[in-house]
Amino acid sequence: SYLPQRSAVTALFACAYATALIPEALPLLMSEKAAVEEMLAYAEAHARKAIAGSESEVAEETSWSWLYALVFERCWSPGLPHGDAILELSSEALRGSKENSLNHALALTAATTLLAALAPKVESDSDRANLFFVLWKVELRKPSSVVDARFSVSNTESLGDWKRNRLEEYEDLHRVPREGLGRLCEWRDAIALFLLAKWRGPGPP
Repeated sequence: SYLPQRSAVTALFACAYATALIPEALPLLMSEKAAVEEMLAYAEAHARKAIAGSESEVAEETSWSWLYALVFERCWSPGLPHGDAILELSSEALRGSKENSLNHALALTAATTLLAALAPKVESDSDRANLFFVLWKVELRKPSSVVDARFSVSNTESLGDWKRNRLEEYEDLHRVPREGLGRLCEWRDAIALFLLAKWRGPGPP
């Protein structure tokens, strides 16, 4: 809270992304236990707002859920704090009530993004399998405010209104494995695109 958000997210992105690019970066970062725990604490606090905050907090923090997920994916492991809390919160959100409000759709997208980053790191095989089924059965109801032809990936005061044609979904969904982390700033909406694409396909049995 003592850093402007722009500075905080820049530092988080630089540290987390460096661990994917530089082989020595992750061991070096993990040797700084206090710094890692502070990063995870920041990610947890803001991830909570994205999943279960007020309407304005959900709208603001969902735009950054990809970054908090990246921090957990690169820096968290069982035994460290904060990850278990987000695992529980996100899985509860995905098992919860079904609504068709825009706020619920945003919170569900954030919960899916965070759970998908954390679930593979869970130690128990049975727990990982259960979390996989939670993700597999996610149902994102189309918000009543969304028209059929176009949707807003982001609509916040700081980021503006970014409208995308839904016909672009297929191309974007296949961009991530083809172009990798170099496309991270565009990859951040892949989870949302995947969930939105499920509107037109059959749900899980």
